[in-house]
Formats: sequence, C-alpha cells, structure tokens
Amino acid sequence: MGIRSMPITIGSNCIFTLECDTEDQFWLSVEVEAKVPAEGVEIDPIFLVRITAEQKDALVAAGVELCTSTDTPPVPGPGEEVELKGVFIQGCSAFRVFDVENSMDNAVFVKTPIAEVLALLATGTRSLCFIDVPFD
Repeated sequence: MGIRSMPITIGSNCIFTLECDTEDQFWLSVEVEAKVPAEGVEIDPIFLVRITAEQKDALVAAGVELCTSTDTPPVPGPGEEVELKGVFIQGCSAFRVFDVENSMDNAVFVKTPIAEVLALLATGTRSLCFIDVPFD
C-alpha cells in the first residue's frame, strides 16, 4: 500500500499582536487547508485563538513567526497570490486579513477603518472565527 496524503494540512500560521490601550493582546492565527481536488473540495479558512503572553513567548521560542501587520494591503509580486480571507474585529480595532502565497504561506493583517470593514461584511466578506478566551 502506498503512502496516502492527508487532505487536511496547516497553511499560514503566526502570532498576531493587537496593540490595545490597556494591554496588548496576542492571537494565534492558523489557516486550515482541506483539499480533495478530485472531488472539487478546497476549503482554507483562517482561525484565531487568543493566547497569553507566556504562550506567545513559548511559541515564538519554538519557531512560530509573528504575523505581518501593516496599513496597506499586500500587492502580489512575481509568482505570488494574494487572497482576502476575511475580516477580524476586536474591540474598536478592525483588520482585513490576507493570505499571501508564494514558496511560503503568510497571513497579513491590514489595519482598516471599522466603517470599511462593516461595508465589506455587508457585501459578503467573511468574518474570521475566533476564540477570545485563552486556553490554560
């Protein structure tokens, strides 16, 4: 029997720091890729899980990279694909979240005015799923 490839893998994954007035928040961002090309299945959402500062430090020490955070959307370069995965709203902060794929798979968080994010939601853009209580 040959080696069977699994239809579910992890794509982009990184730690996003949300700078808040009172205390920074840390979020683990993970893209779950489910692909069965022969059946026409390709699902690849990004999920966010709130983590503690200690968990962030341990994950960074283990090799998890920090997410890219910017004020301008990514522009695809040669051989790159850029896809808007959805929006993330936490408190009064709002972001568009993009997946940038080339030889790597990276999540990019773009700070966006809340009115623009609400307009995107009204036209069908997904709101990213998140868990806002850290696991102990």
